[in-house]
Amino acid sequence: MSWMNIFSSSSAPKSSIPPTTALQQQRLKQIDTLKNFHHNVTEVQRDIEYRITFYVHGATMSFNVTLPPQFPNEKPVVTVSPPIQHPWVNDQMVVVGCPSLNMFYMHSNLGKAIQDVIKEFCDGHPPQFLTPPSSTIPGSLPSSNLSGYQPSSTSSFTGYQPLANPYSPMSFSPSSGSSTMFSGLSGTMTSTVMSTQVDSSNNARRPVVSSEFPGLNGLSLKELKDLNDDVKLIDEFIKNNMESLKQLHEKKDQVIKENEEIARYNLSLQPKFEACKDSILQCHALLAEKTQNFAQQSQKQKDLSETYSLRNIHTNMEVAASEADQDSEEIADRYLLGEIKTDEFIQTFMEKRKLCHLRRAKEEKLRNIHTHF
Repeated sequence: MSWMNIFSSSSAPKSSIPPTTALQQQRLKQIDTLKNFHHNVTEVQRDIEYRITFYVHGATMSFNVTLPPQFPNEKPVVTVSPPIQHPWVNDQMVVVGCPSLNMFYMHSNLGKAIQDVIKEFCDGHPPQFLTPPSSTIPGSLPSSNLSGYQPSSTSSFTGYQPLANPYSPMSFSPSSGSSTMFSGLSGTMTSTVMSTQVDSSNNARRPVVSSEFPGLNGLSLKELKDLNDDVKLIDEFIKNNMESLKQLHEKKDQVIKENEEIARYNLSLQPKFEACKDSILQCHALLAEKTQNFAQQSQKQKDLSETYSLRNIHTNMEVAASEADQDSEEIADRYLLGEIKTDEFIQTFMEKRKLCHLRRAKEEKLRNIHTHF
């Protein structure tokens, strides 16, 4: 037995996993849309129940999305936690007023439908909590305390650590030893605020700053404002955190250097870009020329098709047969008048009659073909 027979005779083990049905595939697609639209999705029971956590005006809420057996042919059941009062929610905390959920069918989008409910709670009609909310949004500040604040940008460059956008520096005059290097300290200190934490003693929000200034973590917003307005306190803070400030400036210089390198690289690509641009323009001109040539050839083909159409050929053959018949009649008339001799008459008359009958036969054949097609 050859090796080929050995390998061909061996059969691969069949998979014991049953193939997915069309309904199961649609079900998985809807679950994928739920995960794509929402990041805080927890799988409670695979392919059956999912929990989505979100925040409404500082309060934590969650949706329990239950998928019935015939989903997505059947609409999902969405329950709300904690208990609230809202026009879209009934006494059993089930969402019943969302049009996207009420009209849900196979080609709907589950993630978009849940997003519509969250948008209604956040931007449309805020819910009224029947019990105190369990928690607040971690890492956020009230909008009134974030006037002019913009979150830090991100970058994928190696070694780059983004800083928050600084405010415009305050107009103060620190000591002569630090006035040049740290003139924008107030903006830098303010821009390092990244999140907040709750003080259990007075329930007031305290800003949590980045690791560069750990001494500011325990200060309240009022204390930070006082520090920002007091020149002496700022000078003292600068002296105590000189190394951290130097590191911030080193990071700033590093980011500037990386941006310059990226700019140089982009400029180095300009010749290649110009070459591609010229190539595209040439291709566009060639396309226009080919398009015009194609239009001319198409018109020529159309004219020839009309000229050599079956109907035109049949009409021309009918006219030619009539002309041959008329020529033979003229020859006979001339013979009767004695204008031509007998031998010449017989020769010319027979040729014209033969040509006439041949054209008549072709004309009848073309007529039959034209009638059938």
